[in-house]
Amino acid sequence: MKKALLFILFISSTQLFAQGPTMRELSEEYPEAFKMMFYHSTLNMLNMEDDEDFARVIKDIDRIKLLRVDKDKFIFKADDLKDLRETLADRGYEELMMVTSKESRISVFIQEDGDDIEGFFLYMDEDEAFTAIDVRGYIALNDIGMLVETLKDVD
Repeated sequence: MKKALLFILFISSTQLFAQGPTMRELSEEYPEAFKMMFYHSTLNMLNMEDDEDFARVIKDIDRIKLLRVDKDKFIFKADDLKDLRETLADRGYEELMMVTSKESRISVFIQEDGDDIEGFFLYMDEDEAFTAIDVRGYIALNDIGMLVETLKDVD
């Protein structure tokens, strides 16, 4: 029992220190939000059916941080999205694309260091929830939809 508790404390502490400043600020602003951290090894565990396409999508991802805010529990306004966009721009992210459907509005930002892609920041604004996804590593643009759909179903 003590070993299990120590393991949980270790994982929790590494998750807190591994967050980037944007996700840390969102976590502080919405302390009761649903949060998850995926490292490459845990992403592989999501691929229970050994889907070759999913394995290809995640092969160059180091980690993903996810935060989901239930809009019924928290006051979440359009100004919050505007502030987030400005924060991302101040931190060197560039908006890559925006996708709008009936169910959601997804914005994708990219962070580069010269010619190297350091990561992506995505947020999905839906009627009932707001989800932020911080991706460290590389993912092909045409694979972002698959990743978002997979993470959308994680609870």
